[in-house]
Amino acid sequence: MEGKLEFTIIKDKGRFRTENRETQRLVASETRAKEMMNWKAQTPLKEGLDKTAGWIQGP
Repeated sequence: MEGKLEFTIIKDKGRFRTENRETQRLVASETRAKEMMNWKAQTPLKEGLDKTAGWIQGP
């Protein structure tokens, strides 16, 4: 599948920090999960997104 995937992120104000925080951004990484739990993703991110987009679009 080729193309562009568009989506909207809706922020839950109760779960996000205020703008006056020390941390400027949060970045997810699988490194700690690998180190602590010997976990590894079974599906690469792009492949997972392609599958999800295909499922959303339907047959």
